[in-house]
Amino acid sequence: MNLMARISIGCFLLASCASGHLEEQKQMAAAKNWCRVKYPLSVGNYYNRALCIDAAEFAYVSATGDGNEYAQARAQIRDRLSKKVDKGEITNDEFELRMKRDVGSATAEISAQEAQMRHEQRQKDMQGVSQSMLDLGRSLNPTRTNCSTVSSYGVANTNCVTYP
Repeated sequence: MNLMARISIGCFLLASCASGHLEEQKQMAAAKNWCRVKYPLSVGNYYNRALCIDAAEFAYVSATGDGNEYAQARAQIRDRLSKKVDKGEITNDEFELRMKRDVGSATAEISAQEAQMRHEQRQKDMQGVSQSMLDLGRSLNPTRTNCSTVSSYGVANTNCVTYP
C-alpha cells in the first residue's frame, strides 16, 4: 500500500474515531482496498479505480452524513487527475504529488469557509443575545412616578411625571 493510501486511511480512521463512525470507516477502508486490488495502478485503470474509490467514500458520507464537501472535492480532483494519467499526460508520481497538493488546498479552503460560517453564526447568535439582554434590562428597569397636587381656589390639579 503506497504512502498516500496509508495517509488517507489514517486520516479517515482518526476522523471516524472522533465522529463515532468506526464501523462505517472499516467498511469504507475495505471497499477502497477492494478497489485497489481490482484496479491496480497501471495506465488505463486509474479512472476506473478513481470511480471505485469515489463510490466507497460517498457510501461512507451517505451512511454517516459527514464530510460531503471534502469527499466531493477529493473525487473531483482524483477523477480529473486519473484521466490525465490514463491519457499519458502525467505520470503516477505527478498524480500522487498533485493529489496531495490539490486535496490539501481544497481541504484548507473548505475548512476556512466552514470556520467563516461558524464565526458569522456566532456573531449573529451574540447579537441576538445582546439584544435580548438589552430588552430584558429595559423590562427590568423600574420606573418612578412623581405626582404633585396643587390646590387653588377650591380646584385641585394633579401633575404626574414618570422617570425611567
